Amino acid sequence: MVSLSDALYGLALFASIVVVLLLSRLIKNPYVSRKSIHLWVGVVIVIIPFTLKDPVIVGVLGLALTTFTMLPHMRNKELGWFQFKENYGEVYFAALTTLLLTSSWYYDKWLAVTSLLFMAWGDGVTGIVRNYVYKRRYKGIAGTYAMIAVSVPVGFIVYGWSHGWIYGWIGVAGALVASYVEKLEVMDDNVSIPVFAYSLMFVIQGLLHVLPVA
Repeated sequence: MVSLSDALYGLALFASIVVVLLLSRLIKNPYVSRKSIHLWVGVVIVIIPFTLKDPVIVGVLGLALTTFTMLPHMRNKELGWFQFKENYGEVYFAALTTLLLTSSWYYDKWLAVTSLLFMAWGDGVTGIVRNYVYKRRYKGIAGTYAMIAVSVPVGFIVYGWSHGWIYGWIGVAGALVASYVEKLEVMDDNVSIPVFAYSLMFVIQGLLHVLPVA
């Protein structure tokens, strides 16, 4: 059964995302607006392990956010200040966040958090940098440098703090693979970044017998 504190914290975090999503209308560039939402969701992802005790509320609210972002596409009435036709990136973002956090909750939630922050903060800053450098959506090298600059310290600090500083390099390895796959256009980077980063770090910590942090 979901505790009252989990329900209240979960609703507060969900409401904060909705508020930021609405405030992002003030940003006249839809792409930058979209990435500003990325950045705030990253803050929420960090807060979740400290406030919620059970993954149920994460799953419920994550599914609600995934549905909220998917419905405008299904109706062909995209929310134009941050959504684009035939681009489901924000839907994948919500779905992968929900999937990784809930599935890893009792195994290693901080492994999931680290992977998701590469998507939220790393890719968020990357998109903003590319927009201002190239004035269009283009996966140029400036964005890759920004991705590395953000993701490497995030990986080292978050993974190292949660698993032991001696293993911070595993987070760095995850950051580098996330930065590499972000530049590829084989699949949506809201899928490739967390999936590849999580998979690599999962394998490394398994081989080195690094204790998971539930």
